[in-house]
Amino acid sequence: MDLKQFQFTEHLIERFKNENHIPVNFYNRFGQILIHKKENASVHEVNQLLKFRDTGIYYDQNDYDTLTGKNRISHTTLNTQRYIPKGLTDTKLFSQQTADKLSRFTSDLFNRLKRESIDSVTARNIATMLADIFTDFSKQPDAMTGLLNILELMDASNDEYEVILAVKRTVISMALKTRGMLAINSEERNRLNDEITTVMIASLLSDIAFLKMDLPRDRKLTPQEYIKMKRHPLISYLMIANEHALPHNVKHLVLFQHYRQKDKPNNYPDMFLIQSELKKRLSKISDTALQLHALKTGAIYSHNANITGIASKFSYLTTPAPYRESYSAIEAVRAIINNATFTYSNQAIREFLDYSAISLCDNSEIIKSGDIIITETASFDGGKNYEICMVMESSRFQSRPVIKRFATLSPRIKTNPKTAFDDFNLLSIEPDKRHADIDLNRDNSRFIAYIIDSDHDPALFKAATSLISRT
Repeated sequence: MDLKQFQFTEHLIERFKNENHIPVNFYNRFGQILIHKKENASVHEVNQLLKFRDTGIYYDQNDYDTLTGKNRISHTTLNTQRYIPKGLTDTKLFSQQTADKLSRFTSDLFNRLKRESIDSVTARNIATMLADIFTDFSKQPDAMTGLLNILELMDASNDEYEVILAVKRTVISMALKTRGMLAINSEERNRLNDEITTVMIASLLSDIAFLKMDLPRDRKLTPQEYIKMKRHPLISYLMIANEHALPHNVKHLVLFQHYRQKDKPNNYPDMFLIQSELKKRLSKISDTALQLHALKTGAIYSHNANITGIASKFSYLTTPAPYRESYSAIEAVRAIINNATFTYSNQAIREFLDYSAISLCDNSEIIKSGDIIITETASFDGGKNYEICMVMESSRFQSRPVIKRFATLSPRIKTNPKTAFDDFNLLSIEPDKRHADIDLNRDNSRFIAYIIDSDHDPALFKAATSLISRT
């Protein structure tokens, strides 16, 4: 038996009370049981743990996953009652009928776009279809709190790969845009209601270039093919640019879908290429003048591009391809977080984690008490500092846990095929003896840059856990 002192957190104690159980045996430092694990435990019995807050109480580290909830099956207790994070519900917001309706529409649309250009009738039909889906969604009482169950509905789909991606992308971007409005005031919310259909249309059409681009879907792209792939926003734009029934804002979002943060390395296609191709078509496509003006003024980095980008990446990761398996919903969210610093805005990631991510993951927390993360904060000289921290308390607002800082370290960053963390230099770890407690709900200078996973980062995970266990 390997004893570890129990770190009291309000979140864990509240979880025990909500689930009516004490999940593991608790011991004194000599290994004698002080409180037995128990199902159907009363609030009073759970509160007995608090008597040992000052004197100390211990648990067997072999029971760590059970203690933190990682061994719970679908967040259930023995009486099969689901654990639902406070403020959320288990109402499924999308029906199979809705998914099938949008899939059929998208399949017909894409088949036509392989042969012909988009026309005004088709453009208006797209707007009507997506507006109806949004109206049905927004009228539901639990629209802001229920399960975003589109993955479940599309898992058994026999549609083509591009159709599945487009349906997921469109529905998820709608949900992200709608729920993100919870973070703004009512005056802005009324104005932004007009943007939702724009976001949905752009999400549906953002990757239509792949319908005509000769790129493989059964293997990874070669470096040359990857360069060609990075032109797809421009090609998708040119496929719709001359259709006056499509709003300019839709075309703008399709063209600049991968421009999410200024001066970030993962923006594409090349800005010079965009300018060159637009100038060639100034006399043929009136919309190109507006797009060139946006380039000139720098008005190409939009919050909507972050939303559609996150929805697109989540859809891609959770959809299997011939050469790779799909990620689980939780794995997909974690992968997005771990590359966010080079791709998305902090605001977009916070909104995603706080208002949509748990609901996309069947009400399962992505960031739990006991998880080890790396935070990023700006230094006085304009650089970045990275810190090893443990999550002490988490909630449905996943971007804002209470954390304890244990050390600083430096990352190694790769630039090919895109900029991302390659790994973290273990020799650069410098322990922080202060072990500061930080509430990210009150600290806007830090954000979660990386979640350390024992399977994906075994050496880093081992070094971090060894560091923490010595404290």
